[in-house]
Amino acid sequence: LADSHRLDPGGGTVLALAHCYEAQGRVASAWAAFNDAIAFAQRDGRADRETEARSRLAAIEPRLCWIELAVAAPLPDLELRHDGQLVPRSAWASRLPVDPGTHRFEARAAGRTPWSISVQAVEEGATVAVRVPALEASRPAAGVVPHRRQRPPASRRDSFSASHQWGWSALAGG
Repeated sequence: LADSHRLDPGGGTVLALAHCYEAQGRVASAWAAFNDAIAFAQRDGRADRETEARSRLAAIEPRLCWIELAVAAPLPDLELRHDGQLVPRSAWASRLPVDPGTHRFEARAAGRTPWSISVQAVEEGATVAVRVPALEASRPAAGVVPHRRQRPPASRRDSFSASHQWGWSALAGG
């Protein structure tokens, strides 16, 4: 059904998909699909489907597991992922409904040590807090020396300058 809905989104398909998710215990997926079903029903003028979806939403909402996100230092290039999916910045300080089970969060930014955590969200109606700490600056691996551009020794630098100047003088005819 999920593939069918992706290929050809429709109110009846998404409503059936929501029921399947609910039967599988994927309450957050069902919640999202029932919300989609309401939007389709309103668009299509299907009051019967809207009523059914709203009824199921009311029944499952108390069973939802939630993740509450908080990001300590939202760097400009910070990337936060939940189960491999990019979490939009607009959701970084909010509560997200999740299906019961283990959820992995990862944070990355250039020049910083990546961070990750796995949390269990299994208790119906409970909220699990995920606090993303400020990412530490990366350190070079042991034995690796960062490359620093060095100036040539003074004797080479002076001779280079002299020959360089002579070359330009010769080209300029003087």
